Amino acid sequence: MRAASAVAATALAAAAVLTPVAVRSCHEAAAAATAAVVTKSGEALQSVFGSKVSITSAGVVCAPNGIAELAVTQQEVVVDTRRDRPWMFNWFTASLEIRGQYTAKAGIDLSRLAGWLDADRRVLSLRVPRCRLLSLETLGVDRKWQSDWCVNRCTPADFSAALTENISTARRQASRGEVMAQADGVLVARLRDALAPLGVRVQVSVADGMP
Repeated sequence: MRAASAVAATALAAAAVLTPVAVRSCHEAAAAATAAVVTKSGEALQSVFGSKVSITSAGVVCAPNGIAELAVTQQEVVVDTRRDRPWMFNWFTASLEIRGQYTAKAGIDLSRLAGWLDADRRVLSLRVPRCRLLSLETLGVDRKWQSDWCVNRCTPADFSAALTENISTARRQASRGEVMAQADGVLVARLRDALAPLGVRVQVSVADGMP
């Protein structure tokens, strides 16, 4: 009996020593797992937003200072514009029509990005500004046709006015609400696809007028 009691006492003493070690090891393993989630989530976020966006060890999403634009989608815009040059009593009206082809890029300003990662729950909450038109690149402008009269001809000023109207129309078309909403959807889908392999759920709030 005494031998059995001694063995039991020794086992209890050993357990008392090992328990804090085991607890500490569990805590360290959990901390390492959390850090890995933060690191990998940051890398996934950078695959979407670029290297200027990062996540701190506390889980705060850091955006760059100043304007840093990210193009999300681009589309080709084609616009036809007609310009008439009337003459006396609208007789002998001279006309021309041009076609402009443009590449419109929609995206966001990264400096207005905000968010936080809950690594334990594996939830990334983001607030992003709505996509807007970032640029309109001219691919080409062609004169489709022109009709002149000997007493009334289109002038370079008419062509210039038609071009100004053409560009303005292209900008309006590229900035339509449904076009920007589509760009918002593309961005959200990219974020979820990037974080899904890590088991991180993405909650995105798309907002207007963010500071």
